[in-house]
Amino acid sequence: MRRNRRPDGSAITYADLTVDARNPIARYTHRRRVALAVGEAAELVPAGGTILDYGCGPGVFLADVGKIRRDIKLIGYDPYAVLHPEDPLLDTTASGIVRVEDTSGIASNSIDVLTVFETLEHLWEPEIEELL
Repeated sequence: MRRNRRPDGSAITYADLTVDARNPIARYTHRRRVALAVGEAAELVPAGGTILDYGCGPGVFLADVGKIRRDIKLIGYDPYAVLHPEDPLLDTTASGIVRVEDTSGIASNSIDVLTVFETLEHLWEPEIEELL
């Protein structure tokens, strides 16, 4: 079982296990995968289009896409986000991310690209079916 606290009692964040991992190989591979996904997502959204990141957490992925594509609308949705005080919290207003509490208010056919980055592996089968 993986501990979720450091010896000093502070929380181990998801970033600590991935993009900020102590292991340089793990850190490199996670950062490279994120960079590739950000670039791919930024390329796929048409001019003036909209991207929805399902399972957006603190919004880091969307913020990075938004740095490349300032012309697109960024929507973040995360029904299960549990952020620790140590997690980087983004000022979503400054980054241009619109957070939604549920997806029912999103108009049909208004999303050009849907991303589910580092999320599906955390969902149970019924949740994946609901998402799809």
